[in-house]
Amino acid sequence: IGCGACASVPNSPIRIKMSEYGMYQAVVVEKNDPQIMKDLSMVCPFANEFMDEKSIAQELFETNCKYNDRIGYYLKVYAGFAIENDFRKNGSSGGLTSWLLVELLDKGYVDGVVHVKPCDPEEGVLFKYSISTTIEDIKKGSKSRYYPVEMSQVLREVRNMPGKYAFVGVPCFIKAIRLLSKKDKVFSEKVGFAISLFCGHLKSKNYLDYLVRKMDVDPKKITYADFRKKIEGKPANDYALEVLEEDSGKKIRHTKSMKELVNDPWGSGLFKYKACDFCDDVAGETADIALGDAWLPQYVKDTSGTNIVIIRNKTILEIFHKAENENRINIQELTPQDVIASQEGNFRHRQDELGYRLFLIEKEGIWVPKKRVAPSQEHITKKRRLIQEYRIKMARTSHEAYFNAIKQENIKVFHNEMNPLIKHYQKIYRGNLFVRIFRKIKR
Repeated sequence: IGCGACASVPNSPIRIKMSEYGMYQAVVVEKNDPQIMKDLSMVCPFANEFMDEKSIAQELFETNCKYNDRIGYYLKVYAGFAIENDFRKNGSSGGLTSWLLVELLDKGYVDGVVHVKPCDPEEGVLFKYSISTTIEDIKKGSKSRYYPVEMSQVLREVRNMPGKYAFVGVPCFIKAIRLLSKKDKVFSEKVGFAISLFCGHLKSKNYLDYLVRKMDVDPKKITYADFRKKIEGKPANDYALEVLEEDSGKKIRHTKSMKELVNDPWGSGLFKYKACDFCDDVAGETADIALGDAWLPQYVKDTSGTNIVIIRNKTILEIFHKAENENRINIQELTPQDVIASQEGNFRHRQDELGYRLFLIEKEGIWVPKKRVAPSQEHITKKRRLIQEYRIKMARTSHEAYFNAIKQENIKVFHNEMNPLIKHYQKIYRGNLFVRIFRKIKR
């Protein structure tokens, strides 16, 4: 996945580099021996050498939490949003992630926050992991980033700095933090809290490049992107992409609804990291708290956005209760079933149908990680098998097709390759017209 945990270990022969397809990868750059590589594999969230998500979470949360086989351990589950200041306005959803990070720093629970923030475009990327030690710096890291990042540099910085930190990331990155803490006492003392964001999958750098081209803007002139610009009066799941173009000293903002920009559903997996096909952790099971979007009927109509929150840490639960009593946040208790309903498609793809993806890749003779389910083709319908086959094919093809399109300086090369696949996928996914009508009437 290119998270950077392996490259952050002292004397590691591994470095994280951007591939030609715009994804971070671990690359061996020095001589090494098998034992070193095995040790480094023990901090990799997709290797087999150490603990899986459930085993890690069990050690951390079993004493105080209940367990659900979809979302993992939990103390409490909420939907909610920040009331004070402008956290909700400036967040992708309800603003509770940035609100909590500020709370942890302001009240002295941590000395800093390790999270993703915008960076100087001269570095060759728009976002990267960095350390925030002020409230203003934390606020700069608000919003979701559908963009590749890696942690090796920032983890090396944290290793040599005093104090405790809150680490923010998608589930596999947080798992890597936990594994690193298990193997390295120096690092384990740095982790104050681990905070996970719900995740569908990671996108390559070319995903933004592609969207910007569809806006008729030169990607090389983009200096900032907001992937979750809220549209006043629209449901929370109807958001826009806003980019900042700098040209001849002028700054120009371009905004366009994602529904207008993208003609394929998110689940189809265009520009997706391959590793994401082998992750079954939707809700950040190893994190002290996981936050996502409340895609439920009673919340999604609110343009301002609402978070789904899974709390596993008693200290964080106390922080939330105190803030609720002081009317600084609004939270309503939910059940694990509400979380599952909110992310129904994500859970189905990532957990229920993982076994079939494992089966398909093993069939090709390619190594796959051991997961909490076995490779199988017997547990899902023929239609769902076809859907999985096309998702794998579309993800693979999208990287190659876009690379060729840019090489030939002709975006039509990408569209000519992808559009037939997308149309065929949509036909399979939607099914027979009469079946669709029946389902709609039934709903």
